[in-house]
Amino acid sequence: MEKLTPDQKMLWFRFIVPALNPFERQIMMGGVRASVPDAVYHGILGMLRQYLSEAELAPLAA
Repeated sequence: MEKLTPDQKMLWFRFIVPALNPFERQIMMGGVRASVPDAVYHGILGMLRQYLSEAELAPLAA
């Protein structure tokens, strides 16, 4: 992941995050949230709104 460009990471998130189960999603996105600024994290969540329901996103935004 370290070698990916920001655009490549967003593409990766688009496909991988929706495929994870809720527990795996929270673990992965918790790591992301801890390593990026809030604005970037919320940008990722904004992009994921196209691929996840509000109910699926709610735990990630809390």
